[in-house]
Amino acid sequence: MRVERLIFDGTLTPANGALVPAPDRPGLGLEVRWPDAEPYRTYGSRGVSGRSSWG
Repeated sequence: MRVERLIFDGTLTPANGALVPAPDRPGLGLEVRWPDAEPYRTYGSRGVSGRSSWG
């Protein structure tokens, strides 16, 4: 099962072997649904800055 649709808005469905981001959304067009992603968050060692990668 692909998990992208569980935590991202703006996921793409391939058409003819290509993915085309929506031109009206910035970047790749994905937006994280943070409350939906929280159950999958892992807590481990912190990065060099001393902050977790999720803020």
